This record gives sequence, structure tokens and C-alpha cells, in this order.
Amino acid sequence: MRKIKKLLVFILLIFPVFLISCDFLNQSSGEEYVVEIYLGNDLYNTLNLKKNYVISLPKNPEKTDLTFLGWDIDGDGVVDWDYTDKSQKLCTGSMTIRAIYTSDILYTIKFYNGDELLNEQSLFGGESVQAFTSQTKESSGIYDYTFSGWDCNNDGICETFPYFVESNLEFKAVFTQSLIKLDVRFFDGNNLLESTKVEYGSSAIFTELNYKYINHKFYVISGWDKNNDNIVDSLNNITTDCDFKAIYTDNQTVILHVNDKIYAYVVHAGDTFDKLSIEDEENDYVWYTDQGLTCEYDSDIMPNGNLELYGTIYSSYTIDTSLLDYTPKLSVTSKDEFFMLYNYLVFNRVDNYSVGLNFDYNSVQSLIDEAMSHLVIESVFQIGTSFNNLRKLLTMNFTYSDINNLSSTPVYRQLNCANVYQPNSTRSNDYDNFYINNVSKSYNVTDSEQLYYVLERGYRPIISSSNTKLLNLYNAMKNALRECCDDSMDNYIKALSIYDWIVMNVTYDKNMLDLVNSNSGNVNKYHAFYLEGVFNDHLAVCDGISKAYACLCNMEGIPCVRVTGVGRQNHAWNKIRIQSQWYIVDATSGGTIIDNNYEILTHKFFMIPTSYYEKYYTETGKFNSGITCDKKINYYEKYYYNETSNLVCRSQNDIVKALNYFKSLNLSSGTIEVYIDFNYGSSLNDEISFAISTSGLSNVSYTWDPNSGDNVLTFIKK
Repeated sequence: MRKIKKLLVFILLIFPVFLISCDFLNQSSGEEYVVEIYLGNDLYNTLNLKKNYVISLPKNPEKTDLTFLGWDIDGDGVVDWDYTDKSQKLCTGSMTIRAIYTSDILYTIKFYNGDELLNEQSLFGGESVQAFTSQTKESSGIYDYTFSGWDCNNDGICETFPYFVESNLEFKAVFTQSLIKLDVRFFDGNNLLESTKVEYGSSAIFTELNYKYINHKFYVISGWDKNNDNIVDSLNNITTDCDFKAIYTDNQTVILHVNDKIYAYVVHAGDTFDKLSIEDEENDYVWYTDQGLTCEYDSDIMPNGNLELYGTIYSSYTIDTSLLDYTPKLSVTSKDEFFMLYNYLVFNRVDNYSVGLNFDYNSVQSLIDEAMSHLVIESVFQIGTSFNNLRKLLTMNFTYSDINNLSSTPVYRQLNCANVYQPNSTRSNDYDNFYINNVSKSYNVTDSEQLYYVLERGYRPIISSSNTKLLNLYNAMKNALRECCDDSMDNYIKALSIYDWIVMNVTYDKNMLDLVNSNSGNVNKYHAFYLEGVFNDHLAVCDGISKAYACLCNMEGIPCVRVTGVGRQNHAWNKIRIQSQWYIVDATSGGTIIDNNYEILTHKFFMIPTSYYEKYYTETGKFNSGITCDKKINYYEKYYYNETSNLVCRSQNDIVKALNYFKSLNLSSGTIEVYIDFNYGSSLNDEISFAISTSGLSNVSYTWDPNSGDNVLTFIKK
């Protein structure tokens, strides 16, 4: 019993404390509310308070010529509280509290709509004004007007009512303006196709089907006639109600079938048209001229006549950008994480770094050796390591060497080529509106390997203004594009022009090849393996050439990657995407060596499939892209050396024509290549001898390998 009494006493003692604590918790937690305090019409203060907090109000809220009466708490303009009860006002939620005043001065209040006086009244100071009735304003013929409220401060902002009288007041009607809506109707003959409303001065848009299909034939709307004169009128700048009648055509129409939808256009012969300007912008499409999807159509130029195409989604290749998005870790839990970190450190030329190794591995040295085989860029450096076994902490110290060694002078002499692509570029010497400059993703680069890697992944490189060596290299790359590309070119022509520029301006570094084959030390310090060899020395091997081709294409917005493999020796080349298809391009092999003395341009290695290229090289190793290249573009069919003749020879006479063209160029030395596409029997030698004799060319030899399957014949004048 005594214990029960003690328990009751304890509860009675702590109960008030409990109540106080509950009240404190209620006040110090939960949502904040907005309390606005007005002195008449003027906002005095805005408070953010929690529920049941005391509202701090001014003690003497006097105003000139007005007497303070008290506070309106509930927003009805009537005093609810005047301090006489000595209590405090607490926040009960979002509130508007207003000081209420009175005066025996009589004021005049007027309401205007424009210059028209609508109402005049007299009220004592402190009384409230109610808004006058809603107003109207006639349309101007361009704008309609909607009544918004009343403004008495000439600031264009409508006042809140009731409004309290503190002086003479003039209220003016405020209107918002909006462009008038015009009726626009679209007809097919007398049949109404669509009716819509259009704002004054804007354009009308027809949103329904823009074609009709009659007797297995498409008729496409080529324009709209507003004046019944069968002449196409503009749908822009509509200023009156309009009736438009469709003008149909069955000529020069493009019909695209994709995703069970049909898109129809009218395109003039010879004009470029965009096959990808459809609603689905996230996928790439391959286009065919038949529903069975067997005959691919890869041109962007409208032929003379109608064109009906069928599209199917092409699964595009996504290049790995994880290294450029990577944030280094202080601890790694797998080999793959360590390899990523190691790549990051070497790529960004970090001098020293410590990392915890929280996974199983054989030894630190074997781990470093394995990481070296996973490097995605070439870099010349030495590494020293120390390992704290207790903390499992690996410390790596890197010492980097600059790539500054040139090989000797060129061994091979580059011959001119009659069918090299030489555009008349309109780009100025300071042109800088390259595709890559408009890319949002960027990365800070400090050397040429970073520059290549970033450009290959479609990132915009950022180079410090103090890094003049790299800036000059990047400008040399831009100069190459200013010279060989033009904004009017499609991507195929740009890719061709870049290919020809590299082959004709860069000589293969024979001395470096000999150095590699002799295993004479570390050759990675030589320019020939990097962009410097191509753009500074114009002397490089396949590594530098393939990197350069990838960079220039991606700077123009053409996806292109470098891959590596083996054949007669280790090799590097490119894969490029044109119109949603991937092709192999090998600019190194494009400079074919003859007589161990001359380098000549060939297009046997431009836009070719894997099935052909595997006769020479097989893609292997860590730079294996996995990209399928199962299509080809026959350069010789697409290249015309005059208005009517391309480089495909379908008869002996075509060979003669090509040689006559070659002769007309009056080259002291050079080459021309043609593609043989006719039955020449067991040997082509007789046809070649006849063509040379007929053309009257002297000192001409040729290369021809009927067993290669490429059918390319090259004439050479040394």
C-alpha cells in the first residue's frame, strides 16, 4: 500500500512536467505556417511560425490621420482583438492579420474604365471599399481583352478587396490581352478534313493524314489553296478566318513505312531528304525498297520519280564511356574495380595514389601486370609500389615520359591519284563551328592520348590555354577538316574526304615498322603511334592513323571507333557508322606500298564488310569492338570522274575511257584505279594492253590481282 501511495505521488509530481514537455514538442516540431501582418493595406511583416507559437505584433501601429482600433484576425474587416484582455495571439495555421483604423475625414473613391468614370462615392478613413462590377473591353481586331480587376496604384497589379480607405482613391479597370483566335478549316474538295483555331499572326498546322491512297496509289498533299486558284498559299501569318483546300500530287513523293505507320513527303529530284525525320527519334533505322527488307536503300538524294521505303530498327552500338564518368575510390573490392581505377590513374596522369585492396589476388606484382594489359590508352610511364599488408593498402607512384621521339625521314614517295576526292571547301581558315564544339558532355584533356580517347567517345575536349603544344595539335586537326570537309557534304562524302586526306598527307613510317619488328626496345615513345605523327610529322603507323581517322570523323559527328587485330602483323583500323550501318575503313592499308618505294591511294579498304577484310586481318584483343559490319558501299560505283562515267568498267571500252581521262590530267606521275565488272575470260592482260595502247599513254604499269576478289585495277605512272 505504501508503494502504491509513493507511485501516485510520483505520477502527480511528473504529470505537469509531462504536459509541459508535450506542449514543447507540439511547438517545436511539425509544419511551419505563413502569417502575414498588414497595417491597413500595407504589408508590414511576413512570419514563418509553427503551430501555437506566439505572434509578435507591433505595439503602436499608428498611421497618419488614422486612429488604430485593433486587429482583424479572421479577415472580415472587423476588429477581433484589441489588447484589452492582455492575452497573446497564437499561430493556429496560415493567417492574415490586419490592423483596423478609423477617421472622421471623408475621402472620395472613384472607379474608371479607361477614361470613363463609372462610379464615385465618399467614405470615411478606415472604412472598406468593395470592388465595382466586372468590366468589358471591345476586341481590337488583333487582341481580345479579359477583365482582371482594379488597380489604384498605377502599377498594373490588381488590388485585393475589401480595400481600406486611407486617402482619396482612383481605381482603374485592368485587362489582360490575348491574340484573337481565328477559324481555319482544311478541305479535300468539299469534304471537311479538319477544323481548328489559330492565334492571330501564327501559322496553321494540318495534323491529320497528309496523303490518301486510291487504287493502290499514294497521293500526297503538296500544298494548300486559300484563294480557289489552285496555287499553293502559305499557312503562315494567319490574320483572317481561312478555308484551305488540299492540292494533291502523285509525283516526287516519298512514302516511308515504319512501325505500322506511314509518313509521306514531297521532295524534288536531286534534293536531300531526311529519312529519319519521324516521331521515333531514339532508334536508328535501316531502309529498304521492298517489304521483304532485302534490298537496302542508302542514299539521301531524291531520285527522279516516286520512292517508297520500308524501315526497320537497327540496333546501334554504344561506346563505353565509363572511364570518363568514373570517380576514383579509396577502396576496391574486385579486380575489375582495380582495373578501372588503374585506367583512371594512368589516363589522367596521376602521380601517386593509395587504395585499399579488399579482395583476393595472387600478388601485387601480378595484379599490376594484369592491370597493364587492361589499359585502354597507350602511355609511357614507370610505376613503383609499396604495400601495407596490415591495412591492405597499396600505394602506387607513377613517373610519366613525354611522347617526343620522331623517326627518320619518309622512305616511301606518295604518288598523286586521279580519283582522290578534292572538295572545294567553303570553310574559312578560322572556321570553328564543328559538330564536336556543340556537344554538351566535355572532359579536360592534357595530352594527345586523352584527346583521342575523349573524341572517340563523342565528348568535347577542353584544353587549357597554357597547353600550347596540345592546342596547336588540335588546331592542326581542325585545319585538316577545314581543308577536306564542307558543311554541305553528307556523312559518306565527309568520311571519304577524310580517308583521302589522311592517305595523301601521311606517309607510312617504314623505319618505325622495322624498329617494331626488330624488338628494339619500347617504341611507344615515338610520335608515329599517336596523333602527333599524323598531324605534326605526317609520318605514322597504323596506331596513329586509325586514331586520327576516329578523331576527325567524330569531330564531324560521324561515329567512328578504332579496333585492333592481327594478320601478317599486329594492326589497327576503324569501324564507322554511316546511315545506321557500320563499315570497316582502313586508311593505313589505303596507302598501298608498291615496289618497296611508292605509296599509292586505293579505296579497296573503304566502307567494306568483315567478310572481305578477314582475308587480311582478324579483330582480336582488348580493342575488339564486337560491332558487326556485314554491308559494303562500292566506292567505285559512287565516284564519278565526269558527269556520266564512274570508275566501274563494264567493258574494255570503259577502261579506255578511264585511261583517256587519266591522260587528260597531264600528271607527271600518279595513279588511277577502276573496278572491273565484266567477263574478261581467263586473263585481263589483253584488255589492259589494248586500253593502254589506245589511250597513247607511255610509262604506265598496273597492279591487278584477280585472286584477291576485289576486282580493283590500278594504273601507275611513275
